[in-house]
Amino acid sequence: MIEICLDPCRAGSSLLSRVRGVAVTVITASMLLAARASVAGQGQAPSRWPAPASVLDYEIPRLIEAADVPGFSGALVLGGEVAWIGAFGVADTDSGTPATPETIFQAASLTKQLTAYTALRLADRGVIDLDRPLAEYLPYERLAHEDRYGRITGSMALSHSTGLPNWGGDRLTLDFDPGAGFQYSGEGYVYLQKALEALTGKGLDELVREEILDPLGLEDSWMAWRASFEGRTAARHDEWGESGGVSTGVEVNAAWSLLTTARDYARFIVHLLDGGGLAPATMARALEPRVQVASNPALDTTGRLYWGLGWGIQTGSGGRAIWQWGHNDGFRGYLIAYPERKGAFIYFTNGDNGLSIAPRLLELVGESAGWPADEHWALDWLDYERYDDPMREAARDVVEGFRAGGIDAGLARYDAARTAPGIDPELLAARTVNALGSRGIAEGQVAILERNVELHPGSVEAWIALAEILIGAGRYADAIAGFESASRLDPGNARASRGRAWVEPLLAAVDDRPAIPTDVLERYVGDYGPRHVTLEDGVLYYRRDDNPRTRLRPLSKDTFQPESSGTFRIRFMADGPGAASRIVGLYLDGNRDESTRDP
Repeated sequence: MIEICLDPCRAGSSLLSRVRGVAVTVITASMLLAARASVAGQGQAPSRWPAPASVLDYEIPRLIEAADVPGFSGALVLGGEVAWIGAFGVADTDSGTPATPETIFQAASLTKQLTAYTALRLADRGVIDLDRPLAEYLPYERLAHEDRYGRITGSMALSHSTGLPNWGGDRLTLDFDPGAGFQYSGEGYVYLQKALEALTGKGLDELVREEILDPLGLEDSWMAWRASFEGRTAARHDEWGESGGVSTGVEVNAAWSLLTTARDYARFIVHLLDGGGLAPATMARALEPRVQVASNPALDTTGRLYWGLGWGIQTGSGGRAIWQWGHNDGFRGYLIAYPERKGAFIYFTNGDNGLSIAPRLLELVGESAGWPADEHWALDWLDYERYDDPMREAARDVVEGFRAGGIDAGLARYDAARTAPGIDPELLAARTVNALGSRGIAEGQVAILERNVELHPGSVEAWIALAEILIGAGRYADAIAGFESASRLDPGNARASRGRAWVEPLLAAVDDRPAIPTDVLERYVGDYGPRHVTLEDGVLYYRRDDNPRTRLRPLSKDTFQPESSGTFRIRFMADGPGAASRIVGLYLDGNRDESTRDP
């Protein structure tokens, strides 16, 4: 089965080599010697490197260059002390500004650890009982229709066992009974955030400041953008190193909004490994396995991966470790800490490839710090593509063929790559189509999938994949023909029949576009959470936060198709006469979500 990313992606060139290997490293010698003495005193073998910096300073610039990761900032904790801080590459490929230890990165999901710690501190003081249903503190409108939601507790939110999805619309649905299993969920953290704010009368940013940032003197860490960060903040970058600029409109979110430096975050981890000012029983409970991380067919996590109160827990030959990864648009990061040896490694990057280097990076860190070898089950479970994966290299070579030489050159490279030893042709097709989409080379996507159909004319999935790409290319009649071919091969295929029904209104609108009066269009203008609609010269425009705006093509009086996507459309809904009250997002795969108009 070919899985294809159909989300609009930024186009751009690969990471520019004009600014490479910029490095700034800060090492406090007395701290390093003390830390290494402490580690040796705990029975850990000393590193064969004279200092962690010897290997890390040499290897990391080479590693991020090979992976097209623009900028990197990391910190190593040994024996309960910050022993090494390093920054390499650039904060922004457009400006060439070097990354330094003072560069501010998006921590992404590493925000969750500060939220969890704040909740534990408040629990220690009796402000919140984490085993009491959150609904007793704050009824939640987004779950009011779910009878089971009244069982959700703060502990479930922290251990990802609420049954909530990672992210959802204004109306959330539980995928299983609260407490019955594991499902990673940012929404659970947001509900906990709202409950903490209701209990204390303070925003989460203020609570985190009071419980962590101010007491530890972490002046470069905030839960939302600040004017003082101007000129110091890393820009986000796609997998090709194309800069997407700096996001300044971030709102406080318990699951992902922290802006910080590796230095600040390492100091927080040092504090945590020293007990964190929590009651010993609370700390022990936080790091106690509560929920088995869900397995998948390719990896058995039984006895290896759990979640505690805010932390992933990994058990392996390297000892018990706690961990978390970060994944925001254009930012990636990772943290692993070993409580018993009071050691940790944290790093942030400003590129979509930032986790592709994690396995090799942790090998280097373990070797340089003298830590025992570890299996790193967490990285296996996350399953990010490695920077040196042959499939990645083959797909990138094909894309460069399309970019530099056009359709014929790209297809020639594709035909050569799919028959090369060790290459799975089906995976190569999917990987290449995704990469071409991220570069904005739609003609190449169509060419690859047309070739795939030529090679596999009896494949239902091949025909459907081609038809779905043809929608985005605006070739609606050809897309319908593709879905019909799939239906002939498999008359009951729901995806094929749904696809044809999706395209038919698009094809009809080409020749007979509905004429909608201006006064009706004006009713749709407004802000709907992350979605924004404007009207200019009789044309509606749509934009989602941090994405370019696009024209809306009318399919009916209330339903519109963004020109930038063939697989998503919006429907305006009203609860009565007058302006629309919400937007319903409709997707080709049958899913839908809602965004309510802002007050």
